[in-house]
Amino acid sequence: MFDKLKKTITEQASQIKDAALEHANHLKDATLEQAVQLSDVAKDKTKETANSIVETIKEKTSNMSDAIKEKTFNYIDDWLKIFPNLENYGLNITSFGISMSISPVLEVELCGEAEDFSVEKLDIILDEVKENHALTTVFKTVRMTYAWQKRTGSECYFDKIFLKLSIGISPQVMVYLGEPKLM
Repeated sequence: MFDKLKKTITEQASQIKDAALEHANHLKDATLEQAVQLSDVAKDKTKETANSIVETIKEKTSNMSDAIKEKTFNYIDDWLKIFPNLENYGLNITSFGISMSISPVLEVELCGEAEDFSVEKLDIILDEVKENHALTTVFKTVRMTYAWQKRTGSECYFDKIFLKLSIGISPQVMVYLGEPKLM
């Protein structure tokens, strides 16, 4: 009888073990399936978040680009006001253009007689235009060009002066004594 009881217990333990393993495998499969579902949800949420971030960046970039353009156009408008003054000082526009991009640039070339811009005359002009930042920048660059050319020790005489203005977010004034070959 003890053997029969032992056999019954062993069979029942085996059945319990098999049932437990089957239940564990079922839980494992269910857990794996849930993990896959959670992974898919996480991937979808990640894609949604990434798309949302990209759209926000595009919108902010577009707004920033529009703001930069608007600021640049206002800045260019301020510089456009100096051209009648430059003509009054003997600098005539020889080329006028604009380059459009995220940040537009106004490109203007001017030419004048070098004799109209001696150091003494430039000091007088600078005193006259001291309230106008753009004109001051132009004429200080002309004066600096003369000073640096003189420092070369060259006795070259220039009959013409050429200016190239590139007006954008960061304006650039270039001055050439004599006609530049690559302008």
